[in-house]
Amino acid sequence: MIGRVKPSPSLRSRSVAIAAALLLAASVAGAAAASADRKAPPGGSGDTKAPTTPGNLTVTDRTAYSVSFAWGAATDNSGSFVYRIVNRTWGTSIDVPSTRTTFTWTASNFQPQQTYTFNLYAVDAANNWSQPSNPVTTTLLADTTTPGAPVVTLTDAGPTHLSVAWTAQDDDPTLSSFLFMNGVVVNSASPTASFTIALLPPQTTYSFTVQVKDSGGHWSPMSGPLSAVTTAADPNDHTAPTVPAGLWGGVVENCEVMLFWSASSDDVTPAQFIRYDISVNGQSIDSTSLGYTHVDEYGITDGPNRFEIVALDEAGNRSAAASATFDLTACVAP
Repeated sequence: MIGRVKPSPSLRSRSVAIAAALLLAASVAGAAAASADRKAPPGGSGDTKAPTTPGNLTVTDRTAYSVSFAWGAATDNSGSFVYRIVNRTWGTSIDVPSTRTTFTWTASNFQPQQTYTFNLYAVDAANNWSQPSNPVTTTLLADTTTPGAPVVTLTDAGPTHLSVAWTAQDDDPTLSSFLFMNGVVVNSASPTASFTIALLPPQTTYSFTVQVKDSGGHWSPMSGPLSAVTTAADPNDHTAPTVPAGLWGGVVENCEVMLFWSASSDDVTPAQFIRYDISVNGQSIDSTSLGYTHVDEYGITDGPNRFEIVALDEAGNRSAAASATFDLTACVAP
C-alpha cells in the first residue's frame, strides 16, 4: 500500500506566465522609478545613485534549454552591485555577480523552440536599479537528444518504507520521471528524482525501475532493476506513539468530512513514517503516513459517524484513538 503523497506540480499555464511577467514588469518599473526619484533623508548619507546602464546585451549561444549572454560592464559609486537578467516572457530573473560580463542561464521553465525576450539591469546594495539594457529576443533550439538510462539507488530503508533516488544524463534540466515498483507505476511525470514509498510490510523485497522523458518528448531506456528490502521491526520497541492530538474537522457536504490532527511522536519511528489508521463506526476506511495529518473521508451511515485516528509506529505499536463524531446525511443510497 502506498502512502499519501503530494501531487506533482503541473506546468504553469500561459495565462499564469503572462500574469507573472506583467507583475515582474510592474515591479521592475516601480523599482527603477523609485531608484530615480529617491531623495536622501535630511542630514543622511543614504545611497540614492543608480548604477550605470549595462551596454550592448547580446545572445552569444543557445541550446534547447539555455541561453548564453554577454554585455558591457556597468559601474556604481558603491562598488557593490549585481547584474539582474530578466526573462520578460516568463516573469523570472536571475542575479549574476558584478565581476561577470558573460553568463549562461539554464532554467527549468525554458522550453525547446520557444521564443523569449530578456533585459539586463545593474542593481546595487541599496536597491537602486539602473536603466534597462537593450532588449534581446531569441528562440531556443529543438531538443534532439535522448536521455540516457537512469541509474537507481536506495537511499533509505525502514520496516515500513523505502526511499529511492536516480540520476539520468540529458540536456533537459527538468526531466519527467516515472518510477515503477514491481512493474507498476507508483510515481508518474514527477520533476523530482527521488521518492519514498510508505505503508509497506517489514522484511519484504521490491524491485524498482525508472524511465524518464524530456521536454522534447524523448524517452530514455528503462533503468536496470534495483532490488530493495524493508528492514525488520525493532524487537525492543514496545512503546506506542503519542495519541494524535487536537482532532477536529467539519462536514464538507452531506456525507463528506475533512479531518485534521497534530502529528504524533515516537521514541524510535521518525514522524513522517508514523502511520495513521482511520476508521468510522469501527470500520477501517483509510491509512496515511509521510507526515500527512489531514484527510478527506466519507461516513458509512446516515446519522452519527464516529471517526477514530490511531497512530502506529514501524514496530506496529498502536496509540490510543483520537475521535470525533459528525451527523451526516446521504451516506446510504435510497
